[in-house]
Amino acid sequence: AQPETRSLEWTDVEAPGYIVARWLNFAALITTLGVVGFVFLVIPRVGAESDPARMAAFRESVRRRAATLGVVATLGGIIALLWRLHAERGVIGGAVTVAMLLQSFWGHVWLVQFVLTALLCAAFALARGERAGRKVGPAWPVAAIAALLISATPAFSGHAGAAVSHRVLSIGLDVVHVLAAGGWLGGLFVLAVAGIPAARANRANTERGESLPLIARLVNSFSPVALTLAILVVLTGAVAAWLHVGSFSMLFHSAYGTVLLVKLAFVVLVLAAGGHNWLRMRAELAADTGSSAVSSFRRSAWSEVVFAALVIAATAVLVAVQPPLH
Repeated sequence: AQPETRSLEWTDVEAPGYIVARWLNFAALITTLGVVGFVFLVIPRVGAESDPARMAAFRESVRRRAATLGVVATLGGIIALLWRLHAERGVIGGAVTVAMLLQSFWGHVWLVQFVLTALLCAAFALARGERAGRKVGPAWPVAAIAALLISATPAFSGHAGAAVSHRVLSIGLDVVHVLAAGGWLGGLFVLAVAGIPAARANRANTERGESLPLIARLVNSFSPVALTLAILVVLTGAVAAWLHVGSFSMLFHSAYGTVLLVKLAFVVLVLAAGGHNWLRMRAELAADTGSSAVSSFRRSAWSEVVFAALVIAATAVLVAVQPPLH
């Protein structure tokens, strides 16, 4: 008998609607991890200036701006999770019931993602209330713990958890890959949206003739962290690709390999833009206290953010494609 043919539904796993939902989900996750990573790994590294009180105010301002971005990202994540839940109807051929969520492994992972995303949203909302002399309690530590936990959920709901061999290694690589990508790409977004605006608002350091402008110090603090995390992303991605693809030839003779190559092309663009910032823009920021170098760096940073968004888009497509070794 001839197989029944049907048109692609908006909610099918490879359809545009589901891809957009996954992209929003991944973008929210990467941004959330970037917010937490920036607060804990980058802000403390910014060198002190001659006025400790002004530096404390600057760090407080960056944390507040980052927390606001975190609230927006987690709200987007909640919308994406609900969107994906609705889209699952097109995959399973019927409505998603409470029993499915409570009795299936897929449902358990979705529930964990939803609870952790809501917890992160609440923690970021609390952290936004930080002011001089006003503490925000355990908001940031709670956000850090929740971010570490939620970074493991894609591994259990994607290709890593479905690996036919070396499953533990595949899951571990995926967790490290997501954490490193969040700290690198998400941190870059936080730098552009929260860090640089906060530094530009603090002009007193250049007026008093500080040895190095605040924006340059902020970028110098982020760059080594980003470089380390980018290396981790490339290494874990390469090993994971080998586990899923199996051979170099399958990169060119499978749908999974084709999408993976597209993703790698976007990663190369991100690395090229990052290399430009590392080799050229840092020196220009250090030498120029005016607005021209800052404007140039912001354009370069935003181009890197756009390429990062394309990497996430390729990932949203990749997770719906069957790897050759599965």
